Amino acid sequence: MRIKRVSSDVGDKIASLALWLLGLGVFLTIWGGVWAVYLINNPPERELFSFLSAGVLLSGLDLGAIGLLSGRIGRAAREPAERHEDKPDSIAVTASRGGEG
Repeated sequence: MRIKRVSSDVGDKIASLALWLLGLGVFLTIWGGVWAVYLINNPPERELFSFLSAGVLLSGLDLGAIGLLSGRIGRAAREPAERHEDKPDSIAVTASRGGEG
């Protein structure tokens, strides 16, 4: 028989993802803003760079918002787990065929 411990650490994974998304969002927002200010002061010959700058800036804002929202979701997922810490984790027992005794 094989005993496998079943635990729920979804809240920790979501919180970690939220930090990565928030960090990447802030990074893209800052550099997209710097690029946009540069392009406003020095207008490019082609509009492509203006569109790329706006895309980087808006993508950074979007990732930052997703990171903030997933942080709240991760916190909400972690709270029920903290309430039930006095209960032991579930244990799944699987039987395997073979020479194990």
